[in-house]
Amino acid sequence: MPQTFSDLASSITNHSMKHVNKHKSHSKLRSNQNRPRSSTTSSSSSSLSPSLSSSSGSIDTATTTIETNHSHVMVEGQPPTLQQIELVRHVWDRVCELRQKDDGPSVSPAHAFGLLFYKALFEFDPVLKTKLGNVIQQAQVLAAIMSYLTRSPSLKGESGSLKDLKPRSTGSAQSASSVQDCYSPYKDQDEKITAHTYVDILEHQASLSKGATNPVVIPPQIHPRQHPSAAIDATPKKYSDDVCPFYQQEQEEKYQQQLLLQQKQQDQQERQRESLQKDHLFQRQQILALQHQEDNHWFAYKLRELGIQYVEEYDLGPENLDSFGPALNSALKLRLGDGFTPLMDRAWNQVANFTFYHMKTGLEAHVAYHRRARRLSSGSYCSIEAGETHGACTIQ
Repeated sequence: MPQTFSDLASSITNHSMKHVNKHKSHSKLRSNQNRPRSSTTSSSSSSLSPSLSSSSGSIDTATTTIETNHSHVMVEGQPPTLQQIELVRHVWDRVCELRQKDDGPSVSPAHAFGLLFYKALFEFDPVLKTKLGNVIQQAQVLAAIMSYLTRSPSLKGESGSLKDLKPRSTGSAQSASSVQDCYSPYKDQDEKITAHTYVDILEHQASLSKGATNPVVIPPQIHPRQHPSAAIDATPKKYSDDVCPFYQQEQEEKYQQQLLLQQKQQDQQERQRESLQKDHLFQRQQILALQHQEDNHWFAYKLRELGIQYVEEYDLGPENLDSFGPALNSALKLRLGDGFTPLMDRAWNQVANFTFYHMKTGLEAHVAYHRRARRLSSGSYCSIEAGETHGACTIQ
């Protein structure tokens, strides 16, 4: 069973901390004047909860926005659609398969994409070059995270991930066909004929393999719906055998009434079958929509935790995250060329917008929490000046 996202993020955090301890020259570049640094990993993880508590209330409003089919206007914090998620998975599979001429023999296409991403990122924001060291290992970690998110059978370690929604959506058609089979009057006969024909074929093949002079002949199986006698039995007789010719007109009217009644019954069964199919598909769509909304809510919270870890480990500010989205698209265009269509571009922009919006939200909440804690500890914090309450100052 694959690791959950939180376990993977914590392992990446521990790895980055070891790297920072090895390269202390990078740690000197960090600013320690604005906020106190955590000495251990446990202290930094303990601050996730209060920081996120101030920002978790806006997750629902940010993730419940629905995008129209013909609108390309990007709303900040809007979650990607299921179609966009599947398109992102397809593009990443293409990135992992496509190898270019200048790729080294020991470098995978995914690793080459990571190196190209960091090169573009440092061009957009040169300050990040001093904060994100050891680009080779960072690119490997980025490729591993991307592959995990796009190929993991379950992001939450439970049943119901974003990737499993595609087979679930196609399963609605299969279940609808099973509902239709329940109303088939020939269901039992179909199974018997199929099994009988299969046994006959096996006997015929066995007789041929033994070289029998008189092989078993497979009798032709005639379906009741195709047999002429079945069609005669299914419809009412036009005239009785012992009817007098003088009463044929009366029998003709009864015959037409029976045909009309039979046609009405068939139409009613067909309408009931279609109604059941529509109800089943509607319920399935509702389940998929609720599951997608739940995944978005859970993933937004994890992204805010990741934004807090970026503050703790790399000393990044909210403005530093603005360069990640353009650098990601730039690397994709360089790797895929003309294969990176505008539709793919919009899908990746939507995913990047959702990702970095919630990372920035968690980052800003963490910075605001520690800023308020420092003011309270210094004794010079006033709630009126901070605009939090209309009451008296806390130091009075």
